[in-house]
Parts: sequence; C-alpha cells; structure tokens
Amino acid sequence: MEIFRIVNYLIKQNLSFDIEKSEYLCPLCESLCNTALPLLPSVTWAATTTKYTAKDITLADWLTGLHSILRHKTVTISGARADDDDGHPGDAQMDTSPLRGSLPTPGPVGGQGGPCQGAPALPSPGAGSTSAFVVGVGGSGGASANTVSVPLCRLRRVGGQRGRPPRWGKLPLSKKHKKSDDESNLNTWTSPALAVVEMEMRSTTSLEATQAFAELFCNPAATTLPKFPPQTSEMMFTFAHAVYMHGLGVNPNVSSGRIPLLVWTSVAYTIHTLEQTQRNASRALLTALSTRQRDCLAALVKFAAHVPLCVKKKQTIESAALRLLSVILEGGDEAPCVLEWDTFSMLVTLTLSLPSIFPNISGAAIGSQQDLYLLQVVFLAHLVQLLLTYEETHFESEMDVDVSEECVESSSSGDSAWLVSMLTHCRTVAGLHSIKVNPQHLLDYIKERCLPFLRCCGLFFHFLTEVPTPEELLSSVWVPESEFYCLLRYLGLKMNHLRPTFNDPALQELVNRWCEDSRVGSLLGGAGSEGCVRSWTTINQLVSLPHDYSELINTVSQFPCPASSGDDSRTPTMCLVCGKMLCSQSYCCQTEFPEGSRQMVGACTYHAYHCGAGTGIFLRVRECKILLLSGRIKGCFVNPPYLDEYGETDQGLKRGNPLHLDAVQYSRLHSIWLSHAIPDTIAHTMESNSSVIATDWQHL
Repeated sequence: MEIFRIVNYLIKQNLSFDIEKSEYLCPLCESLCNTALPLLPSVTWAATTTKYTAKDITLADWLTGLHSILRHKTVTISGARADDDDGHPGDAQMDTSPLRGSLPTPGPVGGQGGPCQGAPALPSPGAGSTSAFVVGVGGSGGASANTVSVPLCRLRRVGGQRGRPPRWGKLPLSKKHKKSDDESNLNTWTSPALAVVEMEMRSTTSLEATQAFAELFCNPAATTLPKFPPQTSEMMFTFAHAVYMHGLGVNPNVSSGRIPLLVWTSVAYTIHTLEQTQRNASRALLTALSTRQRDCLAALVKFAAHVPLCVKKKQTIESAALRLLSVILEGGDEAPCVLEWDTFSMLVTLTLSLPSIFPNISGAAIGSQQDLYLLQVVFLAHLVQLLLTYEETHFESEMDVDVSEECVESSSSGDSAWLVSMLTHCRTVAGLHSIKVNPQHLLDYIKERCLPFLRCCGLFFHFLTEVPTPEELLSSVWVPESEFYCLLRYLGLKMNHLRPTFNDPALQELVNRWCEDSRVGSLLGGAGSEGCVRSWTTINQLVSLPHDYSELINTVSQFPCPASSGDDSRTPTMCLVCGKMLCSQSYCCQTEFPEGSRQMVGACTYHAYHCGAGTGIFLRVRECKILLLSGRIKGCFVNPPYLDEYGETDQGLKRGNPLHLDAVQYSRLHSIWLSHAIPDTIAHTMESNSSVIATDWQHL
C-alpha cells in the first residue's frame, strides 16, 4: 500500500523536466539538460607534432580559387556521387536550389603559450599583440570520451521570428527563414576535385599562388584529425542528432543533411546569446564568465569543429559550403541580398565547413590565413549592412551639433574619411540618394554597431584556436571603444585603421555586387531600414511597463474576452515579450494545439509557442503575478517587479497598498529572459516547491 501511495503522489506532482523531450536534471547542479556533450581535444593539437610552414597567398588569389570552385560545381538531384563511399542514395538532401538537373554550372581553456613551432603564424598588426589567427599550443593529442551535460537553454535555436522567408532554402543565410522538416526531392551541390581547381588557377595565377591555395586544404596541421574510438564517435553523432531534433522539433532522422548545419547554427546562436548577456550587464567580453560557461562553450566549439568526422554523408557539408560561397561571391535573384544575411552565422558555418569542401578531403579550421580572409570578407559585408542602413535621422540630429574646424579636419582622415567614401559609394551603386554625413559621428556609429559582431568573433576564435586573449577583454571596467580596437588586434585585423584592411580591388568588386542587388532599395524603403540588422546589433528588451500599477490595471479593466461577445476577461494576462493581452486560464480561449492532436491548451501556452518558441513570460494583471512557461507541462510563478513602499510584493493584491515598478527587479526578469534561463528557473522552482499542489500549466 505504501508503494501505491508514493506512486499516486508522484503522478499528481508536476515534473520539472519533460521525458518526452529527453530532458533530465544534472546530478551536480540540477540544471535542465537534454543531451550530453562529448569533451574533445582542440583542433590545433596536430600542430604540436606536425612540422609545417604555410605559404602566403594574397586575398585576390584566394578569391580566384573560390570562384574557380563555384564555376566547376555541379548540381545533383538524387543524392550521393557514385564515388562517394559514405553516401546513401536514399539520404534526404538539405534545401532547394534554383538550378535543376545534373550538369556543370558555369557560372579555449588551453592557450598555454604563443604560436607553436612550425605552425603558420600571421604577422601581428601591433607590436606585442597576439592574434587569434595563430595556432596556439593547447589540448592533448589523444581523443577523450568524457562528456558534459549541456543546459537546454544553451542550445536553443532562433525561433518565433516573423517576416517573409527567403527563397534560398534552410541554410542559416538569413535572419528571416522558415523551418520545415520536408527534405525530399531537394538538390545537392557537389564540389569539383582539387586538381580541377589547381589546373584552372595555373592559367590565371602564378604557380606559387596555386600551390599556396591547395595547401590551405591539404596541409597536415588541418587534415590530421584524431581517430576517435567507436564509443566517442557514437556519442558525437548522438549529440549532433539531438541538436537537430530539439532545434527543429522534428522526429529522428539520422540521415538528415541538416544535422551539421544545426550544430553550427547552435554554436553561433549560443555565442550571440552570451555576448548579448555580457553587453547587457556592461561587462567586458570574458569578464565574470563562470567555469561552467567557459567549459561548455569551449567544448561546444571544439565539437562543432569536429562535426565532419561524425556526419553520415560528407557531401552535405560540401553542399553547405558551396551554397554559402555562392551567396557571398555570386549572388543572384534566388539568393538573399546582403541586408538579409546573418553575417556571424555565415562566418561560423563557412569557417567550419570550408576546410572540407573538396571530395575526399576532411579538414578542420585552425586559425589559418584562409580563416583570416574569410573574416575580412564577412566583416566587410557587415560594414556594408551598417552603411546601407544608416538612416537620415542620424545625420539630421548630428548636423545640428556645432563641430569645430579642428574636429572636422581630424575626423576627415583615416577611418572616418574612408567610411564616408564607402557610404557614398554603396548608396550610389544601390541607386539611393546621397546624404550628408558628419564623418566623426559616422565613425562612432560604425564602432558601436560593429562591436557586437567583433565580440562574437572574438569568443568563437578564442575557443577555436585557444590563443590567449588580452587582459583588456578580462577587465572589470568595460570601455567599448577600447575593446573595439583590442578585438581588431586580436582577430588579426589592422590595429587602428579599417581602410588598409579592405583596400583590395577584389573586395571592391564584392561590394559592388552586393549593392547592385535590386532588392536593397526595396528593403531600405520599408518601415525602419535598420530593421534588417537591428536584431543582431541591439539588445532585445521586454515591454515597457507603467511606473504606477494602477495605470496598468486601468488599461485592462475593460479588456474583453476575444472568444466571447463583449464579456470581460476574468484573468487578463500580458505577454512581456510583445505586449499582447491574453485571456488566460479560461475554457473559452483554449485552442487545439498541435492542430489535429485533440489536446487543448490555454491562451498563454498557445501564444508562447508562436512568440517565444515554447517559452514565455507573462504578467497576470489582476493578481500581480509573473508567470513563466516552458513547454506545455512546466511553469511557475515568480515575484512581480511591482513593490510597495516597504519593498514587498503583493501577489493577489490582498493588502491593497500602492505598487510601483522596481527597475532592479524588472531588470532581473529581463536578464532571466535574455539569457534563456527561464527553463532552468522553472526547474529549480518546481524542485524546491515539490509540496505545492499540481497545476495544469497547459491550460493557462
């Protein structure tokens, strides 16, 4: 009888984890997890034992080689090549293509020291500075089968975004894309052999440039990958497949071509989230990072670099790299224009996939000269985005400021003058009217908007190459302008000037191709031209709440139930993400979700899936309670941001004291939401209050 009593008690309680999603609590910290991340050695471990000296190649010759790859690519429909031993004819392909037929298409924690002996070391732009594009010593040479539990929120994919989906497919090219689990009858792009590219390059460039380009993909430091035991390889694929399933919310499919793409997108989004959290707290890039955050991100980046070793079909990686290269170098009507690019996700995906673009060659990114050139190209694209979206409101307010002649003269030299000329050139090529700009204010604008991208790049290449970071990135005092130049030095870009970095004629051709797209003008003509890149340069905020709580009550006093004819809602609830008012905990507003499942959910649960990818934060106005939801079966109530004169909350409005918004408490809620800590907060709250009567969270 005692056993039945315990079982009956457990059935009535809410679980803090969802077993249908493979969730569990970490036995050490009780954080919510859904998979285990293998601990792998650094990708630069081979450089400690390999004697290799890289040959220099110019940016123009490197771009010539990439154009040659694209000219000789082929497009197939049915799947793997005949000579691809790892391919499966029935494997699902990745995404759609404007081309049809099968024909040639013409058109981390290590970082113990400096650069290792024999490794390619790029010249540092500043005296005594260290660039991330120098192979660092770190990590052991053997493979490790250890694993670490990964928090669910760290691998969350971008969701709930609105806007028209681009026609290019499902690659992380655009910030506005549509998820789909239909991968049948889709084309795959196939790379030519390296020998074919070498043969063409010999006719257009020098023999030394051809050999240097080939060695970017064949050098032992990048192609000497560790041999993992079967158990480790199985754990690697299990983790990659878990990211695919949880990221897209689809059924298991071990042959899906999107598995490596989801891993790389998860890395980019995890880094972006951490950078936003640090910036929101006004902290330097690596200041106050916990050991768990460092170890988790380092292991995730290392795993992403080893993804080519665990995919079922290498051709999917080749196809992903080809598509991204085609978008950047060729463009076209079917590809997203430059204003739709998610530049950092493109950088991560290309950096990790480009070493394996050729058949029968699998490599890893080690911070080579190719990675530096790739960073320069993507960084230039980000600058073009910012220059094209520089609105007239900026210079109109700036031109009212009285600027002395000395200030104008000093700002007309160096970066500011180059940025003004670039702004004029980009707008002219795009067919936009010219504008008058204050050079110094334009430079300040670019510094401010480029810093988030550079911070993300600094995190990514630090944990990829394990090159030690400057002390300035660990400072307790955050100076954004100083950090901007510090990151330029660390990433191997020019120390004080942007112009010499992007003064190559080959890059000017790319800028012209990006700006000539006819869609640039139409996108900029929409409401708020900065909306194209705003989501990656500004920190998302919760809705603004009135200071006096009585004002909020008055706004919802006459809120009608949407499903009834004029009746007032009994439990009006506000979504703090978008501000929409909902009728919560009422049978009248329940909705069948998913459609056809015959399962009814409340208005808040249904709204959370469309507004926050299943996670939501709501304010129950008439009760003054904050409701946190994660999925359909988990939720909790936390203290509201409204306090009385004694600094106490009044949940349920039982005391009736005047309540006012507390900025500190609301900032804490914002930090929980911004860092994707809502699932963890719910799990900890439910575990610490197990005696509370079970609540049907799905009906709220």
